[in-house]
Amino acid sequence: MGQEPRLSRKKKLVFALVCLGVSLLAAEAVHRLLSGQRYARQQARFDAQAFYAEHPVLPYVLRAGRYENQSPGWEAVAEAYRARGETPVDFVFEVNEHLMRGPPVREPRPDIRLLCIGASTTFGTGCPADSLTYPGQLQTRLQGRFPRSSLEVLNAGVPRYRSSESILNLRRLASLEPDFVLLYHAINDIVWCDDTAHYAEPEGQPRPLTRLEKLRLQAGSFLLEDVWNRLTGVYPEKGARGTGFVNYPEAHSVFEGNMRRLVHLSRELGAQPVLLTFATRLRDDLNAEQQADVVGGVLFTNYFPDYASMQAALKKYNEMIRRLAAEERVPLIDLEGTLPTDARYWTDFCHLTDEGTALMIDRLEPGMVAALESWLAGH
Repeated sequence: MGQEPRLSRKKKLVFALVCLGVSLLAAEAVHRLLSGQRYARQQARFDAQAFYAEHPVLPYVLRAGRYENQSPGWEAVAEAYRARGETPVDFVFEVNEHLMRGPPVREPRPDIRLLCIGASTTFGTGCPADSLTYPGQLQTRLQGRFPRSSLEVLNAGVPRYRSSESILNLRRLASLEPDFVLLYHAINDIVWCDDTAHYAEPEGQPRPLTRLEKLRLQAGSFLLEDVWNRLTGVYPEKGARGTGFVNYPEAHSVFEGNMRRLVHLSRELGAQPVLLTFATRLRDDLNAEQQADVVGGVLFTNYFPDYASMQAALKKYNEMIRRLAAEERVPLIDLEGTLPTDARYWTDFCHLTDEGTALMIDRLEPGMVAALESWLAGH
């Protein structure tokens, strides 16, 4: 009998690579099947990176242009419309020359300029038009209350930003010379907190995306995202999953320090800072079925596996915001627990629809009118 032919080293390598590729594809498919809901919203945020641009200091900024049905939240908006028996509308938004959602910044400068600093809840991932975001609706309301003054409310919210990124973003927008800076942060600082130098000292440690991070985002892999988060310590340790980051004192103090920096930086720019507590659907009076509906399918369940721990974390951070407002003598608009939990007002547990945003403005308007009247009296 003749000796069986052996595969060449090159063929063995090709065979091994094919097997590895098939295995990775299978693992990706299984991972998407098991955790697709958990990552769906996160993947939508970065899909194709169409509306994000690189920046020398920040991880990313919005890219100037007009976008239709490409927003981080447009699928959730469509779901919200279908849930109430309505036909989904197109999600259209513009990013102006200052890389903010909304129309071009007014020239010449208006009499009063307000700048809203925050993340996706300020950007308005649940609002299908620029005018329906909280800055957009606030401008309409306030202009009606102060018809003799030209007034502009700018939307400087960027999805996934934390307080650390917002410090750099506010510094970037200093040339706009705002008269008021509204500060709305909490959930991203709870979920994506870390002890890196950038998070604790953002102005001393600018953080553009690294090459590896760019490749990770462009890959669009749920499996790679999960492995990355676990290797880099984004997820809490196994024993801490029952409490999320509620008992993470370093993160608490960094968040409070960053919010204090935002207050001081606003004043440094000649603006009156205004603090807002964070509004969610997390309420004490929800039954078990309602709690499961609020938490179900939310990315943040990676960090908060139960309703109680999510609620405890947000209560702790909102209390820090109240304390900071009192210590710094800053106007406070307390939104926590003031909005109804009806699903028609929310696309998830913290992002409002356009209808929910209108209710948020109902709570914001009295406090902002009082702040503006006091400011106008001194000018």
